[in-house]
Order: sequence, then C-alpha cells, then structure tokens
Amino acid sequence: MKIVAIILTCTLLGFMGWLVLDARSEARGARNQMEMLRREHDGDAATATPRSAPNIAEQGLIADREQQLLQDMQRSQGNAGNIPPPVGRPATPPSPGYGAAGTPAGSIPGTISLPPGMNPADLTPPPPATPRQRMIASAPVLAKVTEYQKEFGFVVINAGAKRKLEKDMTFAIRRGSAIIGRIKVTEVSEEGSVADLPVDTVPSGVTIEVGDEVIQDMPPEA
Repeated sequence: MKIVAIILTCTLLGFMGWLVLDARSEARGARNQMEMLRREHDGDAATATPRSAPNIAEQGLIADREQQLLQDMQRSQGNAGNIPPPVGRPATPPSPGYGAAGTPAGSIPGTISLPPGMNPADLTPPPPATPRQRMIASAPVLAKVTEYQKEFGFVVINAGAKRKLEKDMTFAIRRGSAIIGRIKVTEVSEEGSVADLPVDTVPSGVTIEVGDEVIQDMPPEA
C-alpha cells in the first residue's frame, strides 16, 4: 500500500509540475507576441520607407490584440479577475478652429458667437404689436397682387366677379402687419380685377410686389 501511495503522490506532483510549466510557457509566448507586435509597430514608424500612418481601424485592431494577449497571460497566471479595462481607440481630433466641445475657438462656452459685422443690438427683440397691427395681421386675405405697373399706377389682383368684386370697391394692400397701399377697382372680370393705386397711399421707400395681400380697407390711423 505504501508503494501505491508513493506512486500516486509522484504522479500527482508530476502532473502539477507539468501544469505549471505549461502555464509559464503560454505566458512567455504571449509576452513574446506582444513584444514582436510592439517592435513591428515601432519599426514601421521609424523606417524611412514611405508608408501612410495606421488609420483608426488598424490602431483599434492592434489595441484589441494587445488586450487579448493580456487576458491570456492573466488567465494562465490565475489572475483573470484583474483584467485591465479595454484600451480605447484614439479619439477623432476636433475640427480646425473649434474647441473640444465643438464651439468656435476663442468663444466663451454658453455664449452666442455673432457673425462678422453683426451688432449685438440687432438681436434685440422687436417691440410688441399694437392693437391696430394685430387687427391688420388678422384680417382675412381677399386676393393677392399678381402684377404691378408702377409707371401707370395700377395693380392686377387675382379676384373678380366670382368673388363678388365690383367696380369702385376699395381695398388695402397688406404686407405683414402693415398697410402699404390702397386701391380702387376700375375693371372686373370673372377671375381678376384691375385697380388704381394712388402713389400717395404707398409709404416712402416701399414698393408694391407680386404676392402682397389684398384685405378689406381700414380707416387711416389717427
């Protein structure tokens, strides 16, 4: 029985020794592979032969391979629970002229960068609309200007007899919340009308344009 026990003990010790040698061999092989990868990478960077720098995908593959080798080494040494975090891929550098947060270089975070030549006063919100402006803006559209003959002093609008327009009717021309002219119908057809546009009803510096809206006339502002 003692002989059998001795034989079993020797066999067990031999098997354990073989496991230790195998683990060390795997660790040594992993170290050699990592060293070869690093030397190859350093050699490519130092050589004078024209070659484009590794792109992000290649760098990521190298980082993944190094991480895999580290994991193999730690598993072989029984330290699989202490694997370092994965090596991150290199971040894309910010565009020229912009900071890390994507803001224009030299600007203060949280502020608005104005285009060249713009005055901060231009960003001041307009004053609230007056009751008359709100009334003008809310008036229903009756027609639109389709033609303007400035030299002859008349406009053509796209509403006629089908919309109950008659000769000598008066209307106002609106743009936004302002009245920019007044017209008097002189000719009526089924689909359109011609109306005189007195020059003195058009504010200075304003030109009637195609698309301006025709609304019910309103008394001039007091």
